[in-house]
Amino acid sequence: MGLNADKSVFAFAGTRWPLCALKDITIKEKVVLGFNGWFSQIRKGAKISIGSGTHVGDGFMISADSPIQIGSECLLSYRVSILSHRHVCGNGANPVTAGYAESKPIVIGNRCFIGCNAVILSGVTLGDNCVVGANSVVTKSFPANSIIGGSPAQMLK
Repeated sequence: MGLNADKSVFAFAGTRWPLCALKDITIKEKVVLGFNGWFSQIRKGAKISIGSGTHVGDGFMISADSPIQIGSECLLSYRVSILSHRHVCGNGANPVTAGYAESKPIVIGNRCFIGCNAVILSGVTLGDNCVVGANSVVTKSFPANSIIGGSPAQMLK
């Protein structure tokens, strides 16, 4: 069906794939995908790539309207959501029918750790070696070697 994944990739049971868009997903060697994860593609051609040696925990959600790039040797804990799309919302907007706002790519550097239940939103770039605390909502970019947390996430160290 076009999925570009190394033979050493291991996906536990329950992973949901966008069957019409598997060619837009690239998964490098030695990646592990946890139980009941979900890949989604909002816009045709929105690429998702995961670097070698990355482990993604159970219940993940990776939804692309713009490209999403996850580096090598990252550890994403369980129930991490990475969403490169945004809904139109605000005064007078009907969230059911208003559709999607302009999206921006997401880039997660190498050797990053993202804690459980964290959410990474459209337009975020995390440099190499970043740590994102559990339950954080990351709405802006942070440089390499940052420790961030909170909702919205802020630099902690």
